[in-house]
Amino acid sequence: MDGENLLNDIRLFSIKNLKNLSTSNVGRFTTNNPLAWRVRWYDVRRYITAQRVIECNTNSMLLKLAKLNFNIIQAAHQKDLKDVIRWWRNLCIIEDLDFTRDRIVESFFYAVGIASEPQHGSMRKWLTKVIQLVLIIDDVYDIYGSLDDVQQFTCAIEKWDPNETKCLPKCMQICFRILRATMEEICVEIQQQKGGPSTLPYLKQGWVNFCKALLVEATWHHEGHIPTLKEYLDNGWISSSGSIFSSHVIYGLTNKINNETMDLCKNCQDIIYHTSVIIRLCNDQGGARERFVKQHTVVNVDFENREQQPTEISLTLRSLVSGSAVNSIVVPLEVTTSFIVVIANTTGCEVDFETRITVT
Repeated sequence: MDGENLLNDIRLFSIKNLKNLSTSNVGRFTTNNPLAWRVRWYDVRRYITAQRVIECNTNSMLLKLAKLNFNIIQAAHQKDLKDVIRWWRNLCIIEDLDFTRDRIVESFFYAVGIASEPQHGSMRKWLTKVIQLVLIIDDVYDIYGSLDDVQQFTCAIEKWDPNETKCLPKCMQICFRILRATMEEICVEIQQQKGGPSTLPYLKQGWVNFCKALLVEATWHHEGHIPTLKEYLDNGWISSSGSIFSSHVIYGLTNKINNETMDLCKNCQDIIYHTSVIIRLCNDQGGARERFVKQHTVVNVDFENREQQPTEISLTLRSLVSGSAVNSIVVPLEVTTSFIVVIANTTGCEVDFETRITVT
């Protein structure tokens, strides 16, 4: 893109000079993570803390109002968190799925980063459940299931038929049952709140695509295949689950479900794609030092130099993140500002996980 190198030079120049000027923790954080890469809600906590340190330049009444607003919204978040923890415990599956990750609070924290406003309580709960289900299904493909098992599991997801799981291990049958029941429950809630046709066929297709992408990665591992970077990203943007999150965001933000809402998912493919690539690369960047994330997920893709050091791989991934962040700015005219902000928060959550529960 014309001017892209110039923008990168400006960014590097700004970071260098800001580091020389910044002495606070907030200053050091913002130089490493530009505003476009951060979640605004997480910034609130940082800036309130910073303003308390430099009270001589702060309007005390505005600071009190900021604290009050923060704690009111956090109280709404805590109520939502209680609801999703209750849902998670009522599933009673931790003992049966001892191989998977129990990260319900972390999943909720991510959902808050995507949509922190009090009016988006339902969407936060939907996203939290979806994120936890993504972790479970991801672990089924990466850790537990054999290649034959995950092939059959993918077939069951595609047909959305529990009878297809009868020959699978009990824990995989439980995974399918929980996924199917939760998604149908979420779709009923969406229809009750938004009206219109059922969103189940569209959300189900998202899970089908996600599981097929995980199956590709499992097959790569089984065959010992190291994909090229292009192969990995062509499949990885789907296995990042970003498109699943985006669908729930669209249905959560709209006032009424109609054909235009359904078409919005197709019209927003560019921004959804680049958001998903950023999620994929940020996750892989975190695992670059270990050269892999989990058993089947091949992070050691075929870079130009396969002997790159972990730091060099991390820098390569970060540069790809920067490229996707620039490209994702181009969106259809019919996309609302709210959707753009929420999707931007989705990418920001990958680099922005620092806050506390309350401000005192």
